[in-house]
Amino acid sequence: LSREEISTIRQWITKLRQTDQRSLEADEKTAAFPFAGWRLLNLPTTRSLDKGSSLFLISHRFNPTINQGYDELFGLDGSSIIKLSFGHAFTDDLLVTLGRSNEANDVELGTHYQLAQQWGERGWPLGVSAHGTVNWISGAPPDGKSRFRGEAFKLTGQLSLARALGDRFGVLMAPGVLVNPAEDISGEQ
Repeated sequence: LSREEISTIRQWITKLRQTDQRSLEADEKTAAFPFAGWRLLNLPTTRSLDKGSSLFLISHRFNPTINQGYDELFGLDGSSIIKLSFGHAFTDDLLVTLGRSNEANDVELGTHYQLAQQWGERGWPLGVSAHGTVNWISGAPPDGKSRFRGEAFKLTGQLSLARALGDRFGVLMAPGVLVNPAEDISGEQ
């Protein structure tokens, strides 16, 4: 890259950091968020985006299992499943995402709706968000059936309940329901 291109990238990164820092400081004055991110491991948190903001996520998980030991670098040495996702906040409480994973050509349309924020000592005691997804396993089925068959769709409903317990500790519970978890098994619900 040229010096000018490198300088542009550095300025962009600095502005992102400043914007995120201002957002975090504003959140600290109004609401309690026990988790700084939108996901904790693979669970959705109660955090939302400001209206008009967008979010691009790259996530992955490794295929080898941890118990394969040193030969597979305890699960880190091998192929991975990658998911690319873009989200947009239509309101301060509603985030809609569209993503795709290389696992069975999984296309996912998701919603995240913030129902309540945890506020100070006298306010709401928990942060609560509702999440829903529709997944379409878009790969061609081996038996020649239609890509749009009923078994190719999965539905998920999930709640995130979070509570900040002091400045450095938080608790997250995320119960959920998944309909049609194994699309390759006919009639499996």
